[in-house]
Amino acid sequence: MRDDFTEQLGERLRELRRTRALSLESLATASGVSRSMISDVERGARSPTVLVLARLATALGTTVSRLLGEDQPARTILLRHAEQHAIDHPDGWQRRILSPSCPASSSSSSARPSPRAPSSAASPHTPPDPGSTSRSRPAS
Repeated sequence: MRDDFTEQLGERLRELRRTRALSLESLATASGVSRSMISDVERGARSPTVLVLARLATALGTTVSRLLGEDQPARTILLRHAEQHAIDHPDGWQRRILSPSCPASSSSSSARPSPRAPSSAASPHTPPDPGSTSRSRPAS
């Protein structure tokens, strides 16, 4: 029985295989899955088992979740300016937390000269560009 999910999986599999310039035969050899099974999955004629998906994903250098189309990029949540926590450092810089710390999301912060510090209070080292933003990804 063909369904949208099976057809989409087949399309993703074919696209990944072609992007990596692999023939059905070379993917079959690398994965240990028969050429006919790979062809059937690509056409949406058969639904693979989890073991077959894992073998194909490994041979393609990807993950099962990416093959299934469930892998989502981390998202960043930004706080409004009034909600951001600001820290004024004695060396004349202000650090703002731009996003909350949440599982499965990126976090952001910025550093810029503090509006309350005199210009002579800035440290002698080369500071980051005013308004620069750094991002960190959640641990996987």
